[in-house]
Amino acid sequence: MARTFLSGITAAVLRRGNRSQRITMHITIMALGSMGDVLPCLALGVGLQTAGHGVRIITSENFRPLVEKEDLELHAIQFDAVALMNSRAGRQIANAGRNPWRTASSMHRTFGRLAAQYANDLSSHTLLETDAILNQLPASLYGIDIAEKAGIPYIAAAVIPLWRTKTSPMLAFPAWLSGVPGYNALSHRFAEQLVWQYFRPVINRWRREVWGLPPADFRGPFRRLYQEVPILNGFSELVVPRPPDWGTNIQTTGYWLAREPDWSPPRRLVRFLDSGPSPVYFGFGSMPLSNPGRQVRIISRALKRLNLR
Repeated sequence: MARTFLSGITAAVLRRGNRSQRITMHITIMALGSMGDVLPCLALGVGLQTAGHGVRIITSENFRPLVEKEDLELHAIQFDAVALMNSRAGRQIANAGRNPWRTASSMHRTFGRLAAQYANDLSSHTLLETDAILNQLPASLYGIDIAEKAGIPYIAAAVIPLWRTKTSPMLAFPAWLSGVPGYNALSHRFAEQLVWQYFRPVINRWRREVWGLPPADFRGPFRRLYQEVPILNGFSELVVPRPPDWGTNIQTTGYWLAREPDWSPPRRLVRFLDSGPSPVYFGFGSMPLSNPGRQVRIISRALKRLNLR
């Protein structure tokens, strides 16, 4: 995975001309989210650093110990995604389920102050001192603008399937409508604009006042994103099969997993694993659950019905 990624980015950097003799790069990875966003990006950063490249991680201040543990450069922002998602507004987003209108209303109350905080924390001109930007934020928020100002390659990334396809609806949209002609494609475009239009006023002011750039397109960066930008998916095609309508610029690399060379499983876990068929694992990350007890009951009933551990 790392070799495939590096070959593409190296080619993009070398095409810049004035660095034609320079192979070792400095890569900035924007990992702005919860633990489930940050840990895979850190693992990718460690892989790039091991390959001989300088890596800067842009993430929340509360993830500083994780970044420093891996000896990666840190540009800290003051936003705490975990605290936000456990706030009243965050719980409302989580409780919206697959109702896009409730999700939109909750996002409107939450993302206004988030957009301004991001713009403030991403205004340092030291961020231009890099050879490429890899951005995990949806809609290419902020990263594509910094790359434009610096004149460097831009790469989009995701650890969950976010890209347009006609084969399935966007996450958080009702799947039972998938058979309606045009619904799947429309759900992706609607979600893109839902995010972009909340951030657009702040981003355009930030582009003008901080970077001296013209306003971004009213419709967002999506045309360029799907036609020109390399996109990396940090998950497995065995879990998320590749839709046939994804372009060649969208590549699924497999999971970006952290190295744990000193870890060994506790004896209790080893005994459990050895005592029967392979078990099924359910994980929920750092995101809040609206009704944890109900989730556990559903999982328990499903495992019992399927005779799984």
